[in-house]
Amino acid sequence: MKTARHTLYIIIALLLALSSCESHRDNNGELGGNWQLIRWETRGTETGHVDQVVCGAESKIFYAIHRKLFKFSAGNTVNYHLSYFENENNTLSFYHITHYPTDSLCTASDLAKYGVPASGQLHIDKIGGESLVLSDKDNRLTFRRY
Repeated sequence: MKTARHTLYIIIALLLALSSCESHRDNNGELGGNWQLIRWETRGTETGHVDQVVCGAESKIFYAIHRKLFKFSAGNTVNYHLSYFENENNTLSFYHITHYPTDSLCTASDLAKYGVPASGQLHIDKIGGESLVLSDKDNRLTFRRY
């Protein structure tokens, strides 16, 4: 009888632990995680083809995506930006952008150094496995998962 009661307590504790973790799950699917920019291209205004490569992996631009937050960082600095985002119809929209360590509110134009246009929107062109491709009318950003 004592063994059955202990087993029941263990099962209840495990179920409670698993259900509490479930509420913290990231619902971003393949988008969630850490990404490194490996290629930033600008598009020709008339042709839509690659006009210029702005930078590659040496830029050390990183996106970290968890739940409803995007973290944008460059290099090993203590300066970074956090933004809430929405993903509707494969379009990411950034809002309530904050600069750290100053904890000051910013606009989407402050994210330009990370490839985000002033509109604060990027389209998801491709996502799968280890790669992510985002774009707007002028830029194409290619990332690798790390």
